[in-house]
Amino acid sequence: METTDSVGLPVKGSTTIYEQFENLCAKAQFVRTEQLQSYMDNLVRLRIFGEYNKAETRYIPEGGDRYGTWAPHVDQTNSECIYLTEYGHDFVRACIE
Repeated sequence: METTDSVGLPVKGSTTIYEQFENLCAKAQFVRTEQLQSYMDNLVRLRIFGEYNKAETRYIPEGGDRYGTWAPHVDQTNSECIYLTEYGHDFVRACIE
């Protein structure tokens, strides 16, 4: 899952979907990794992978602490998840068997 803040930057401790896919491919010992972003986009387009997006918004009232003060504002977090669809699961099973 990838989580970004209101300006689209990854939340601390979060990695992008593509970075996670790259790590997965490295663990699977893929040899040709220069086109991983295209591979992933195509797997989503072919509906082997599915996308799930979620946005959370919360109101932060005016306040302060030992680090300073802040004006009231809205904090938004967006999350994206890529998952293996039911069709994708069947496709992978057919390829392996």
